[in-house]
Amino acid sequence: SIWIDEYDHHCDWYGVNCTINKFVSEIDLRNNGLSGTISTHIGNLTSLVKLDLRDNDIHGTIPSQISSLSEIEYLLLSYNSLIGNTSDLHIPDSLKYIHLQSNRLAGTLTFNNKTKVNISIADCGSPSNFDNGFILKCKNCTHCCNNLNQCEETTKVYVTIRKKDTFKSSLTSLSEETLRNQVVQQTLLILGTLILLCILSILHQLLYIINIGNTKSLQELKRSVNSAGKKSVYMFFRSTSSIAWLISMFVCLVQVWIFNVILAASRLELDNEASNWKYDWQCSRDSLTCESSLPSLTYGWIIFGTVMFLQIGHDLKDGMILVLNTWHIDDTSFWMKCKCFLNGFVIILSVVYSLYVSIIYNVAIARTNTELIMNAVIIIFVIDMDEQFYRILEIFFKGWLEKIVKALQFNDELYFEERKKHHTFNENQSLLLEPNPWETEELNVLRMDLKKLELKLNASLSKSNNIRMEP
Repeated sequence: SIWIDEYDHHCDWYGVNCTINKFVSEIDLRNNGLSGTISTHIGNLTSLVKLDLRDNDIHGTIPSQISSLSEIEYLLLSYNSLIGNTSDLHIPDSLKYIHLQSNRLAGTLTFNNKTKVNISIADCGSPSNFDNGFILKCKNCTHCCNNLNQCEETTKVYVTIRKKDTFKSSLTSLSEETLRNQVVQQTLLILGTLILLCILSILHQLLYIINIGNTKSLQELKRSVNSAGKKSVYMFFRSTSSIAWLISMFVCLVQVWIFNVILAASRLELDNEASNWKYDWQCSRDSLTCESSLPSLTYGWIIFGTVMFLQIGHDLKDGMILVLNTWHIDDTSFWMKCKCFLNGFVIILSVVYSLYVSIIYNVAIARTNTELIMNAVIIIFVIDMDEQFYRILEIFFKGWLEKIVKALQFNDELYFEERKKHHTFNENQSLLLEPNPWETEELNVLRMDLKKLELKLNASLSKSNNIRMEP
């Protein structure tokens, strides 16, 4: 009622503060149940510094005369029923705080380059208040909120570059920036894993040559390679069968596709309602700033790390065996060594990539310890696809699978086949002529003893035949 008393000075009105010169400097009428529209005469208050009309029922549009308020620093109009297109709204350069969330504003909200806003909040998140999914666009806002009153910090959209003691910000959209970052991260992940494995292989080979860590016999090395990657279709990368190669590549591509779907769902895209990213900021009605509501998930991350380690630890070990030990099997062709290296690289890359995806996905959507553990189970299922597919082949194509697996094993039969190709034997010779370098010393001694016995037996048989032939 004091607002309509013509005898009271306006500086004495409720919620109004004035300067020494009796110019209105603040209007603070938040949470007063007000309704109506904002008058176009607001532009006459040229000394106005703060306009706070939060948490009322004000409707209509934001008058364009706001742009003439050259001194205004606080424009707080959140939690009302304002409508209209903000593309025609010119934000004064003096603004430091602007709250426009929980309205039904449309268009694109832009600030001038001179505007140095500390906090700017708008309904630029998803899901939006519009049925058609339309979202207010605001590249410069520090926080974007959705119709669930959940907000997300968007300052990461700015890419700051230092040059001559000045900072330049590239105002790219958040979705494009996030997508670009993930592509770069995935590329670096693949190249980094490949380069690291190559370096480790070279160092391991050098140490092996100078007899440091050379404690395994050739047979032990072959046994370790034979056991690595078993029960997985990725072992088909060592095969000469085109069908086996196609199966392993198909499973690999399916895993990558599923992981990319998960990554796409965990991407922070403010204009994409299909994104699973959970907002973790709260911009309350009575506060000028926003606070993070992200809970502490220490125990959940510990359990998640333990579960993932138990799942991928064995795969990581198999991959390292294939990458490092294969090079020490001297009587194996270089092409076979390369295929074993590829097999190990694919296994290790799947482990690293799955760990990368699981961390990104949990950061995006996990807000409780239970969600962390559940997400780990989903990732583990995708990791096990190569082994599950192998079990399917065991059920429906067991004979073909046994032939493929048998051909991949390092064994004595392969050794003898190689010797037959490179050596000639007369009718009195056998494969027991020389010790097999794949066997232990005890077995080689036994082999030589058997050879001596064979020679004595052959000599006795030859002598007996000669006696019989004499008249």
